Amino acid sequence: MIMGVNSSKKAIEKSIAVYEKMLEDLPEDVFIKTPAEGVWSYAEVYSHIFSSNIGCCKAISVCAAGTGIEDNKPLKFPLRLVMYFKRLPPGKYKVPERIAKDVIKLSKEDASGLISKFRNTIAEITPLIEKASPTQKIKHPRFGLINAKQWYSFIHIHTLHHQRQLFRIQALHKQASLNT
Repeated sequence: MIMGVNSSKKAIEKSIAVYEKMLEDLPEDVFIKTPAEGVWSYAEVYSHIFSSNIGCCKAISVCAAGTGIEDNKPLKFPLRLVMYFKRLPPGKYKVPERIAKDVIKLSKEDASGLISKFRNTIAEITPLIEKASPTQKIKHPRFGLINAKQWYSFIHIHTLHHQRQLFRIQALHKQASLNT
């Protein structure tokens, strides 16, 4: 079940507020510090989530403009599960290389700017979603062809997924400070 646009918008805004509060509370040195081998820093998570979400908004714009791929096939089963449960399956995911190459250690100031850019982009594309054809789709790297509403729901799910990652990073930093 895909969330309605208003429900998704409220959920995205609520999640952005969590990211903003965490950003506000973190010292710059902790924000950019890698907490453990093979684990992203807060800065890298912020870089990924907000850059990726802006990319999702671009996909929504293409669908809304009617310049996507015309497809009336139903969602693939794995994405139907993600949409129904409103969360990605547990586990660590390998970021596609074309996305991973853009992940950088942002400064807090740059992260704040990226959040603002995402907020503005969401405000621009949200009104387009209800008017978008459900058969206009763009390929998602993992889930195949999805339409504007599905992309919007995915933004919410993806943002929550990385919000949980931030709390795991927070726990790693706390554990490291206890061990020193």
